[in-house]
Amino acid sequence: MANRLKPWLPMLIAEEQTAFMSNKLIQDNIFIVQEVIHLLKLGFHARWVQWIKICISSISFNILINGEPSAEFKPTRGIRQGDPFSPYLFIIMTNILSTLMRKAIQDETIKGIRLNPTCPTLSHLLFADDAILFLDGTIREAQNVSNVLNQYCYVTSQAINLNKSRLFVGKSCPPHLKQNLASELRVAITEHLGKYLGIPANLGKTKKQMFAWMLTRVERKLEGWKEKLISKAGKEILIKAIIQTIPQYQKKAIDHHRADRVFHIIEPATGWKIGDGKTIKIHEDLWLPTRRLIGPANKEEPRLVADLIESDSKKWNVNRVTALFQENIANEILAQPLCLHSRPDKLVWTANKSGIYTIKSGYNRMHSSATHPNNQQLSPSYQTPKLLWPTIWKLPTSPKIRFLIWNICNNSLTTKENLHRRKMIPDLLCQICGQAPETMERLFILCGWTKIVWLDPQNQADTNPKHITIIDKWIFENLTTRIDDRSKALFAALLWNIWLTRNAAIFRGIKPAPSHTQENAWITANLHLKWGKQGKKPSNSIAPDRTSCETWKPPDLFSSKLNVDVAWSSSN
Repeated sequence: MANRLKPWLPMLIAEEQTAFMSNKLIQDNIFIVQEVIHLLKLGFHARWVQWIKICISSISFNILINGEPSAEFKPTRGIRQGDPFSPYLFIIMTNILSTLMRKAIQDETIKGIRLNPTCPTLSHLLFADDAILFLDGTIREAQNVSNVLNQYCYVTSQAINLNKSRLFVGKSCPPHLKQNLASELRVAITEHLGKYLGIPANLGKTKKQMFAWMLTRVERKLEGWKEKLISKAGKEILIKAIIQTIPQYQKKAIDHHRADRVFHIIEPATGWKIGDGKTIKIHEDLWLPTRRLIGPANKEEPRLVADLIESDSKKWNVNRVTALFQENIANEILAQPLCLHSRPDKLVWTANKSGIYTIKSGYNRMHSSATHPNNQQLSPSYQTPKLLWPTIWKLPTSPKIRFLIWNICNNSLTTKENLHRRKMIPDLLCQICGQAPETMERLFILCGWTKIVWLDPQNQADTNPKHITIIDKWIFENLTTRIDDRSKALFAALLWNIWLTRNAAIFRGIKPAPSHTQENAWITANLHLKWGKQGKKPSNSIAPDRTSCETWKPPDLFSSKLNVDVAWSSSN
């Protein structure tokens, strides 16, 4: 019976209820801006209703007392615990609350809230037995909401747990009004909403506030780890492993929140192409080329564009349009072309001529909206190559070396120039040569000893100062000109060992030796190519002869045999 009822629930249950619905997610109630839908009436067959009554009234229980089942007894109502039919019956019953709230909205006894003049009224959200009600900050509205809740409790024989209920009001609400609202609703006042369905109700405006709660969870998981002894690449792997333990729906809620911000930028570039007008709302959708009709429609006014079109001739109802709208708006409506054949309305993308959304046009739309049209700034003459980052992360080397090269290209290493710019040290000259400021280019390319390192005949690189402007461009050019993995791995290993040699010279007083740096780079590259995940099996490796391998044999009678986890061959 539960399986037969399940497909019909989306047509019977209001959109505010997301629990136990196969086509709904828990995130739908966390950040939601939904349109008001038409009230759907329940229409169960009498035989089905009788079946439900039988399921509810025929339940019996036995209790184990000292391991022995007690006598059978029947509850006054309800079905057995864990029955898949139970949650469906519950949300059908809570649908009465949605019906009462919508009726109150239609009768204008409850206003609810509107985030802007064009969005639908939001009065309540439900997830199983968790409910959030939105109301206008007036005593009359609080009384009307209280009346709706009392009606619901009377009809369903349910009760509201007022001890767990809280009232949250805006900052502009006067203290005396806040107390009166709490007294009318008989609930306590709270200053913080806390979490709703596992996610903070207020994520904050800044990225720091948005992810603060998630960082707290990560910090708790990191307790006990000796993070100071782990390399940056190790920390990267550790953080990824820990963050993946956070429930997926929490991360989806964050993405939903960020996507909502993107929607407010993208949405103005979408519009409707009029077909039969049955899906376009006059006062909510963008269907005119130059404007959106803002503000709710009166009760006697039509709701859909189809109500402005003559059904027989498929032309605008001129008399009705001119009677409802101002002259300039009416002329704009009548200028819209209509299709003589009945076809559904179509949502189009107005940022290009084809009317089809593309990622490129969406990005251009976001970029143009982020830049003030009257504040046209010249773009820099140099931009980081787009393929630089994927080239770095695909290098055939260890993660710590890729991480170092990424830091080099982002100018985020602790060179003396960076430390001096942050007012941490007074001198910015290179500590090894003392001839010029220690920039990224100076440290890895132009210093006297590093030039010798790059003279390696197996890995030559251009170190002419006239040809070097920015190090990330130099790195990208060198990586793209190297075809085989061995040369790329050696280039990355040289950068790594130059950094190690520089640190050894500064912190341990070891004089740089270019030949040792080259030799260590060769060792680093070859080790990873031989044993790393991306390295292939060495061509000179000797494959074992499976046919000549000895197989295990049981020991002889009255003798013992010791098995070890290594094998020995006298010929090798």
